[in-house]
Amino acid sequence: KKLGRWSKEKLIEVATEADSRLRKYWDEEIAPGFGFNMTQKGLIKKMLFHAKEHNLRSAKRARAGFVIWGYMLGKESGWSEIATARSTEIRNDGGWSETRPRVHGIFDLPDGQVATSKIPPRNDGGEMEGVWRAAEAVELVQTALLMHDDFMDRDSVRRGGPTTQIFLGEGDDHYGESMAVCLGDAVLCLGFERLLDCGFDEIRTKRAMKQFLRGITNTAFGQAYDASLSKLGEMTEEKVMSLHRAKTAIYTFENPLIIGGILSGLSPEVLTILREYAVDGGIAFQLQDDILGVFGDEEKTGKSANSDLLQGKVTLLLVKVMELGTEKHKESLMEVWGKLRANKKAIDGAKKAILESGACKYSIEVAKNYAEKAAETASKLRGRGLNDEAIDYLEGIARYMVEREV
Repeated sequence: KKLGRWSKEKLIEVATEADSRLRKYWDEEIAPGFGFNMTQKGLIKKMLFHAKEHNLRSAKRARAGFVIWGYMLGKESGWSEIATARSTEIRNDGGWSETRPRVHGIFDLPDGQVATSKIPPRNDGGEMEGVWRAAEAVELVQTALLMHDDFMDRDSVRRGGPTTQIFLGEGDDHYGESMAVCLGDAVLCLGFERLLDCGFDEIRTKRAMKQFLRGITNTAFGQAYDASLSKLGEMTEEKVMSLHRAKTAIYTFENPLIIGGILSGLSPEVLTILREYAVDGGIAFQLQDDILGVFGDEEKTGKSANSDLLQGKVTLLLVKVMELGTEKHKESLMEVWGKLRANKKAIDGAKKAILESGACKYSIEVAKNYAEKAAETASKLRGRGLNDEAIDYLEGIARYMVEREV
């Protein structure tokens, strides 16, 4: 089994189901028509319709995948359960009575409490339904963070469509930026609310929510660190790696994976291995993102292949040009880096400098090394009574993340 390709196929299936569920979620959220007069109702409707369209744009849904497979680590069945426990699993008998097959170690609980292995009755498809809601939650929060990120980066395109400040601004920059902050805040809270609706017992829900909130808090600090590096122009490989750990590793890998693991009842020892995996996997993911941010196909990535250079993003590509390149290479890059009005000829020259200096080749190799380290860490999960198919997914997806073109 070629795990990279197999994991990609499973991620696509998760993405398809997540999109279907998110579409239904947004329809239900928009339907009541919240607002205190017709003017406000019209504004909120417009904002929510944009949020729905933004959230449903073509996306990898990697975070949803980590929630699902982090949870499946603690289950006896594998993909067959995910495939059959989709939105069609909802029952009409008012509840769910199946007990969880296994809990791999009881996590630390206050006052000697033990986590229950039975979900309280509710009108949905049971525990797997709750995990899908948790997956929806992380994708909602991802959309909120992108709205804020695009405002800070002054981007105009995201996933093939206009960014929130452009769409809602209607030519007024300040108004659009204000709306992006407001809508991003609202969608962030919708994501938190969705996790609370996952229906697990109080102990697991509280632990998952605490992980969620702390993960987003740390991501905000990571974003601030990113902005400070760009402002100060501090360019070292160590700082780039620490940035990727502070941002991408936390909110793309660790947060969703640990949320899934908590809901599954995984032991502290297993969660520690997952956190280790998330660091290397997240760094590999972001290094590949940085490469695609300069050399990616815009139709596939859904964003400009020039914005990282023009915005003055601190990446490993930049660092290695300054370390390995000739004076001409450095000059070509600096003509463009952080210069929003740079012309096409200058941009092409900067990209040529990245290639000729060996910076791109170096970044590719480093990304592959981190991906392999993540895959090796995932292999430590074997022999612990965990789900082998879920471990296969974690190994394979780490490798796929540095092979992708989107």
